[in-house]
Amino acid sequence: MPHERTAPLRALGSLQRRTTLRAAAAALCLTALFAGRPARAAVLAEDDLADTSTEMGVIARNFDFLFAGATLRPPFTAADESPAATGILDLRSYASYRSTHVRLVWHQTNLLELRSFAALGTLDFGRGIPPPRMFPLYAESDRGNLTLRTEADWLYAAYAAGMVTITLGRQPVTLGHSQLFHPWDIVASFSLTEVDTEYKPGADAARVDVSLSPKTTLALIASGGSLERAHRVALDAQGSTLVMSLKQGFSKGEFGGLLAFAHGDIVAGYSALVSLRKLDLYTEISATWTGPSSLSSPAVAGRKAAVPRLLAGANLHPASHLTLVPEAYYEGFGAKREQDYLAVAASERVRVGEQVVFGRLYGGAALDWEAHPLLHVISSAFVNALDPSALASALAYYDAAPNTRLTLGAYVPFGAAPTATTTGSGPLVTTKSEYGLFPYFGFAEIRVVL
Repeated sequence: MPHERTAPLRALGSLQRRTTLRAAAAALCLTALFAGRPARAAVLAEDDLADTSTEMGVIARNFDFLFAGATLRPPFTAADESPAATGILDLRSYASYRSTHVRLVWHQTNLLELRSFAALGTLDFGRGIPPPRMFPLYAESDRGNLTLRTEADWLYAAYAAGMVTITLGRQPVTLGHSQLFHPWDIVASFSLTEVDTEYKPGADAARVDVSLSPKTTLALIASGGSLERAHRVALDAQGSTLVMSLKQGFSKGEFGGLLAFAHGDIVAGYSALVSLRKLDLYTEISATWTGPSSLSSPAVAGRKAAVPRLLAGANLHPASHLTLVPEAYYEGFGAKREQDYLAVAASERVRVGEQVVFGRLYGGAALDWEAHPLLHVISSAFVNALDPSALASALAYYDAAPNTRLTLGAYVPFGAAPTATTTGSGPLVTTKSEYGLFPYFGFAEIRVVL
C-alpha cells in the first residue's frame, strides 16, 4: 500500500495554514450554519428621515481550546503533544457609515494567540481561510508559541443608484444556497471546521449587482490576488477570479446560473431552490475545466479534465424551535483511495479554501434546537461514505446578557486511525480513513460586544 512520508497533522495543517486566526477551535460546520447574530454596535448618529447612520464598536472574544488523540502522539509527532492547548484573544474593531446611496465599512482584526507548543500552529482547525488577496494590509509577529497579528479584514465602499450597486474594496463574497458544503463558493468559502461565521474573510474585489427586474438579478465580480502571501501588491491568474452569476426568481423559489474564470479554470454551474411551507429543497451543480495552469490537485495531476461537483440538500423546520439541514455531496477533486488523503490535504485547492474535504462522496446533517430564547443547542455529523468515517460535533451557546455570549463545544472523530512506520527520515504514514486523521477537540468561548 502506498505511503506518505509526512506527519498527518502537519499535512492537515496545510488545509488551514493560510488562515487569519480570526477564530479558532472547532464546532465544525455547525456554526457555519447557525452561529452568530449581527453584532450590536454603538450608533453614533442616526437620521430616520434621511436614512443615514454611523456605527463604531469593538467585539472582544476569548477562545480556549483543548486537542487530544492518537495522531498527536509519537510516532506521528516528534514528542508527546497530547493533550495540547491554545488560547486566542480576538479584538475586532469596526466602523461603518450608511446613507441612502453610500455605504463605507472598515473592520480590523487584532489577535493574540498563545499555544502550548510551537508545532500546534500547523493544527488550524476552526479557522477561516482568507481568499488570495492583492493588497498586504496586515502585520504579524510569530515567536513560536506566541503570535500577534493585525489585519484589515473588510475595507470597502458601496454606491447604489437605481437598479445598480457598485462595491469596491476588501469585501465578503458569497455564492450559492448550500449550508454545509459549498461547491459554488469559489471566491471565498468557510471551512468545515469554521467556528466564526459571523464575518466571512473579505476578498479584494470589484462587484456590480444589477436588478434587471423584481425577480431577476445579475452579479459581476472580479476578485484579484496571489497565492503567495507577501508584503507587496501581488496579482496572478491562479489567485484571481472573474464571476458572472444570474438568478431568476419565481413564486416558490429561484434558479440560477454561474460562469466563471477561477484560479486558472473555467467553471460553469446551475442551482435551484424550491420552498414548500416548512421545507426548502435546493441543489447546486458545477463543472470545472482544468488545464496545465490550474491549481494543483492529485485528482487531475495537471491533466485537462472536466471535474464535477454535485450537491443536493434541504432545510426543514419540523417545529418552530427546530431546524434540520441534511446534504449529500460529491467532490470531483477528492481522492479515490484513502492513502491519497494527505496529498489532497497538501494541495493548492485545499490551501486556498476552494476544497474543504479530501474524499469523493459525503453526507452531512445539522440540527439547531432553540431550547430557550437565550439557549441554543446545535449538533452535526459528517460522513465520508467511502471510508467509511465520520465526524460528530455538538455545541451550546447561552446569551448571558444583551452583549455577552458563552459557548461550549466539542467534536469527536470516528474512523480507522492512520498507521506509521518509523524510519531514519521520519514516519511513513498510511492513512486509512479521512476523519480518523482528526483529533478530539473541545473549546470554550466568551464573546462581549463593547
